[in-house]
Amino acid sequence: MARGSLNISKADFARSLDCSTRSLDRSVTRLRREGLVSTEPVYGASGAQLGNTYRATRKGKEVAERFLAAEDASAAASSQG
Repeated sequence: MARGSLNISKADFARSLDCSTRSLDRSVTRLRREGLVSTEPVYGASGAQLGNTYRATRKGKEVAERFLAAEDASAAASSQG
C-alpha cells in the first residue's frame, strides 16, 4: 500500500468504517467532488473489478493535517482545564 492510499473492496471499506456501502458512496463522491480523494478501479487477471484504490490528493492530505492539528490542540486545551 502506498502512503496515502488504500486498496480495498467497497463492501470491506464500508464494514471497516461501520457504515453502509450507500453512505460510503455518498461520502466518497463528495470527497472526490471537493478534490480531496481520487479513486481508481483495480482489476484481476480475468478483467473483473476487484475493488478500488482510494487515494488522498495533495489537497486532501493538507486538509487532514489541519484537521488533526486542530483536534490535537483541542485535546491539549481540554486536558489543561
